[in-house]
Order: sequence, then structure tokens, then C-alpha cells
Amino acid sequence: MKRFLKRAVLVVLVLIVIGLVVLYLSINGLIRSGVQTVATGAVGEPTTLDSANLALFSKNLTLSGLTIANPKDFSAPQFLTLGSVSVSVQPSSLMGDTVVVEDIVIDNLHVTIEQNSLKNNLKQILDQVQKQTAATAAAPESGSTSSGGKKLKIGSIKLTNTQVTIKTSGIPGVKDTEGTAKVKEMSITDPTNPDGRPMKIADLIGKVLVQVVQAASEDTGGTFGDALKSTTGFLQGSDLSKQFGQGAKSLGGVLDKGLGGAAKGLEGLFNKKPTTAPH
Repeated sequence: MKRFLKRAVLVVLVLIVIGLVVLYLSINGLIRSGVQTVATGAVGEPTTLDSANLALFSKNLTLSGLTIANPKDFSAPQFLTLGSVSVSVQPSSLMGDTVVVEDIVIDNLHVTIEQNSLKNNLKQILDQVQKQTAATAAAPESGSTSSGGKKLKIGSIKLTNTQVTIKTSGIPGVKDTEGTAKVKEMSITDPTNPDGRPMKIADLIGKVLVQVVQAASEDTGGTFGDALKSTTGFLQGSDLSKQFGQGAKSLGGVLDKGLGGAAKGLEGLFNKKPTTAPH
């Protein structure tokens, strides 16, 4: 009888362990799928995530290998690649409407800003992000069922080992050029929307992109810095400054409106030898 009870207890323990493993894998799979779906909707381009790992009995979530594809008409295969994101989150909030995130550490982020004639991939991505956040904000009034993902309450965001690449092509009289610069370590504290809307994934993506570009613009000079300001001049005075707060409004540029003067603004800029900004 005792032997039978011991075996029964052992079987129950094994089943519990198997159940926890299945639950753990299911949760990670759901997180991975959810991130891909929401991020793809936010930027309008296919987004893939290699893995999501929510540590058992812990508040730490790690996302690895995030990639956002480049819009069509641009040569680089990816607009953005990201090595890892470490998130400290309150596990109980994952089941609610608002996910409480204590801090986010983004490592090895690489953004490629590409100017193809009068087309700019960063502008296309941010235009899509802005449409998504605007649609989300209007959802209660319009009756839309689109949620844009869960609401986010974030303490801080830290970015390490960030790089920005500039590529230009298809500009008459200007040689195709490419350069890459590292961006110094940066932090964003208590990110919020200037208009008071709850933060969502699209807002987070837009805010990070704008502030990374701003930091790269401030950190670099010479040909690379001029190219960066030229290819991101559409941010100057645009609605993006209202949408994502500080960052867009402080960026300079040679473009008067949109990208209409891109070829003129860049003409002659890359007649010099292509330069990679000093690290």
C-alpha cells in the first residue's frame, strides 16, 4: 500500500512538472506571437521575433532576435534589427488591460535609414506608426474594435550598443553612399504621450525611433551628420513632435517640407568620400 502511494505521488509530481513545462512553453509562445502581431500592425511591415522567455516565478521577460523588414523600394533587407530586450514586468499585470513595466533594456539595436530618390523608409515607418496611434486614440469614439495592444506603464528605457546606418541611392548626380555610426548609451525615463493617451506598442516604437535618431544626430558630425539631418529633415516641425514629444522637434534638417527637396538638399553632400562617423 505504501509503495503504491509513493508511486502515485511520484506520478502526480511528474504530471505537475509536465503541466508546468507545457504552460511555460505556451506562455512564451503566446508572448512571441503577440509581439510579432502587434509590432507588425504598428509599423506596417513584417516583424519577426526569434524567442520570448518569461522566467518562471520571476518578473523578467527577455525577447531575442527582433527584426522589422524594410518597406518595398528599399535595398536593405531590414529596417531594424535588435539583439535583445530585457523587460522587468509585474507578472500579474500581464492579464490586465495595462501592463506595468518597471524597466526595459534594449541591446544591440541597429536602425537603417534609407533615402531612395524622394522616398525615405523612416518616414514611411513613422507615418504608419502615427496612423496606428491615431486610430487607437479614436477607437472609443468611432466604435473601432482595434485595440492596438495592451496599455503600457513604463518606468524607464535604456538603450545600449545602438547603431544607425544611413544609405542613399537613386538621387540624380549623387553617388550612392552608406555609413554607420554608433550612438552613445541613452535612457528614456517615464515615457508618456504628450496628449495624455495611454502608451501602447506603437507609441513605444515611435518614441524610441525618434529619440535614437535625435541622439545620432547630436552625436555625429561631418558628412554622416549632415546626411542624417538631411534624410530626417521631415521630422522638423512635423506632427511627430506632438505625437512622440521631445526628439522630433529638436531635429534639424535641410528639407523645407516633407521630402520634396531631398535631392536638392543632398546634392553635393556625398561628393566627398563616404564617411563613417567616429565612434
